[in-house]
Amino acid sequence: MTRRAAGLQKQVFREAESFFTPGIREIDLMARIELRYRELGHQGLIRMRGFNQELFYGVVSSGPSGDNPNYLDGPVAGAGLYPSFPQGGGERIIGKGDPVMVDMVSNVGGYISDAARMYCQGAFPDDALRALDAAVAAQEATVAHMHPGGSVTDGARAAWEAARTSGLGDRFMGPPGRGVTFVGHGVGLEVDELPVIIEGAPNTFEQGQIVALEPKFFLEEHGVVGIENTYVIGPSGPEKLTDMPEEPVIIE
Repeated sequence: MTRRAAGLQKQVFREAESFFTPGIREIDLMARIELRYRELGHQGLIRMRGFNQELFYGVVSSGPSGDNPNYLDGPVAGAGLYPSFPQGGGERIIGKGDPVMVDMVSNVGGYISDAARMYCQGAFPDDALRALDAAVAAQEATVAHMHPGGSVTDGARAAWEAARTSGLGDRFMGPPGRGVTFVGHGVGLEVDELPVIIEGAPNTFEQGQIVALEPKFFLEEHGVVGIENTYVIGPSGPEKLTDMPEEPVIIE
């Protein structure tokens, strides 16, 4: 079922380019993505175990709205429609040259796949592209440890070391002073399962685990820039279930 969820996700992310129109708001883009998900069999409910941690389909954020403070225990939640519930797409009009993060959970038969990709109407800003490259490097640094018996702590530490090497360590996994300390999490029937990819975790990666990695950077001008992928730990290492292109999608 997780593979089916990832397959549905890949189709929607591939089609999302066609959902952009000039002057579209974040909430309108998110609604079009949600509709396509439902048409393809998304069950509509995302389970999350954390107390007071409601989660909808995910986030569409553009430019500075990705830097919006939120209560969710995650790097980004979006502006939402109301200050009382800052989550998901907001009313901000997506401008030309705005990096847009689509971070949307897929759920088929109760099983979850989690992914994020970047889009942009027009040229993707150079500094945002450098941040995206740094996020991919952090992802790959963790992936190198994601084999049965590999240390979860070492995997998390590798991502943070890669982030610091990029010169953006203070903006990794959240704006300065407001970041989270994990770089990924288990997924299954819930979106916040073990293992949590965090330094100090005592556990190791085990065969059969499903893990989502979400390295993200927060830029003052461009908001959140990053990536997310879901992997299954096989006998010799991880298999990427969300095997989509990782470069930004440019909408002309």
